[in-house]
Amino acid sequence: MEGYGMNIKNNIVIIVNIINEKNELSIIDIVYNLF
Repeated sequence: MEGYGMNIKNNIVIIVNIINEKNELSIIDIVYNLF
């Protein structure tokens, strides 16, 4: 499951980057767009 954990960490980094770039979007909007 180590690979799965690394994928989660990478996804968190991507989400943080999106939040930094798109501060006007709420977290719910970002998660909805990712999935």
